[in-house]
Amino acid sequence: MRSSRVVLSIENLMKRLLGDSVIRFFLLGAVLFAVSCGVQPTPTATPKTILVLETDGACAIYLDGEEVARLATGETKNLAVAAGESSLKAVSTENVAVAWSEVEKVGHGKRKVVRIALAAGVQAERERVAREAHERSLREKYGNWTARDGERYFAYADGAVWDTQFSLEWKAGSDSDTNYDQAVAWVNSLGGGWRMPTRAEMQTLHQKGAGDRNITPLLKTTGWWVWTEPRDESSAWYLFFYPGCELPLLRRGGATDHRAFAVRVRSGR
Repeated sequence: MRSSRVVLSIENLMKRLLGDSVIRFFLLGAVLFAVSCGVQPTPTATPKTILVLETDGACAIYLDGEEVARLATGETKNLAVAAGESSLKAVSTENVAVAWSEVEKVGHGKRKVVRIALAAGVQAERERVAREAHERSLREKYGNWTARDGERYFAYADGAVWDTQFSLEWKAGSDSDTNYDQAVAWVNSLGGGWRMPTRAEMQTLHQKGAGDRNITPLLKTTGWWVWTEPRDESSAWYLFFYPGCELPLLRRGGATDHRAFAVRVRSGR
């Protein structure tokens, strides 16, 4: 620095006394003398290539496979990289199953802002884990069911559907026209405590807007009318699921669109 000042002072003095052409000659000599004495010109600083990292979740940062930093949620960090392409990866420190990666391309001496999105993935994983834990708890409570309708109805491999709200287990018969006597014969053939439902029990199944027939879709049927209990020796009641009303019909007469359901009490499985 002192040598530079000396050169500038000499330059100003010589300008006053001699003029530019002579000054250039003397200046060249001064520079050669300074170099010979080991005085080097100050090097120009090389501009850095920077990735500006922004993250919405706490994470570990990997550059070309090597961990180079850890960031907190909302933190910003300047990361010096070589110009060209860099493989950048972020792994959530809250849940290592959540990761983000990109190949970043940045020119020499340039800055590029990189926004790392992890929060949505972390939340999705948190919800998935919660769902799986809930499903496990339902299986522990209600057995090895094959399908469910909310947390009220559970279907099983044997065709039974458990209504946990009313502690009743249901089974749908053949999805074909069935008169009352045929329905009774089918129910009796099941054994195991199965019987024809009462009118009050059948009403518990009616849910306006549920499935295609105002009934849980786990009970497979295309019929609107399902038999319940006998009315007298010649007729029996059925539930019309469209409006949810009960009507009587001859037991042995035509039974277009009538179906049979069996029911039994079930408090646990």
